[in-house]
Amino acid sequence: LNHTLLRQPGVLTMGLNNSPKTFRPNLWISVDAPDHFLRSIWLDPTITKFVPICHAAKPIFNSDTWEFMELRVGDCPNVVYFKRNEHFKAKQFLWEDCVSWGNHKDHGGGRSVMLAAIRILFILGIRRVYLLGVDFNMNETTKYHFEQDRKKGSITGNNATYRQLNARFTELRPYFEKEDFLVFNCNPDSNLKSFDFLPFEDAMHNILSEFDLVDARNERTKGLYDTPTKEKRQGKGK
Repeated sequence: LNHTLLRQPGVLTMGLNNSPKTFRPNLWISVDAPDHFLRSIWLDPTITKFVPICHAAKPIFNSDTWEFMELRVGDCPNVVYFKRNEHFKAKQFLWEDCVSWGNHKDHGGGRSVMLAAIRILFILGIRRVYLLGVDFNMNETTKYHFEQDRKKGSITGNNATYRQLNARFTELRPYFEKEDFLVFNCNPDSNLKSFDFLPFEDAMHNILSEFDLVDARNERTKGLYDTPTKEKRQGKGK
């Protein structure tokens, strides 16, 4: 995909886990232990990071020197905390006072940062979400898009989680649509079938249309200060 299109004003991006290795987003979310993730994410003040509050006192890991740092999550810039839960219930997912990321293994399993990401976006007032890179398929040759080994058992486990998420998002979709919260999948080959497919180009057009197709680089400032509000209403000062 042409990532430069995602850098335009009006386009808000969120990354999960170590995806910033290939694309630096505006927002980022994790649910696992902080030592799983790149220290450049934690140190980057331009990325708003959403993290379970139980990780606030845990240290950051340096994958270049392969050692823990004295720096803790709570010392990092632009971090927002949330309380998570492990009891998924579709009916209360959007409005409960904590963030569900699936079920604990004792209650069926299937936890995923993706559930938390969707909920956080809803809380932030986002009502149109376009999924990029969500293929819901892992095998011995195709794992993550960044360098990371996965053993056979982990691959099997991930694919099982994908199947559970398909079922959960299918269950959630009517509640999403009731709130006019729409999610689209821009990957035509994805195994996530709960949401409608929309080509990336169409998604970009929709996003920019909602932003009123404004050309932020050439937007007029002249007259905004010195034209009285009354005259603006009368169309004067154009």
